[in-house]
Amino acid sequence: EVVTDSCGTVFSIAARHLLAFHRVLRLYFLNEGQTLHQLHAVDAGAMRFPPFSITREREVFRNHNEFVEYELALAHGHQLIEAIDRGKSATGSANEAIDAALSPVWDFLDSGKGKI
Repeated sequence: EVVTDSCGTVFSIAARHLLAFHRVLRLYFLNEGQTLHQLHAVDAGAMRFPPFSITREREVFRNHNEFVEYELALAHGHQLIEAIDRGKSATGSANEAIDAALSPVWDFLDSGKGKI
């Protein structure tokens, strides 16, 4: 922030390219918690994961739509966490925000799409 405040924007990445880059990171790590910093640390050998073997009975995502649904589920999860956090910091109840965040989950489960 200090650099940005004193120098301004050094470069900018187009939103669609940034989205594509974040999708590649998501596919690599399969979560939202790890970032480009972890990728660089692993690549540089500064951070190592214990060796493990992966046994998959099927592909992680069978098609593009499954990946998009995964991204939507992550977004809904973030909305739920934010609603819960707002409820913890507010004096009143956050039930309405939590219900709104859970609504897509209930719709998805009611549709039967989550069955394997």
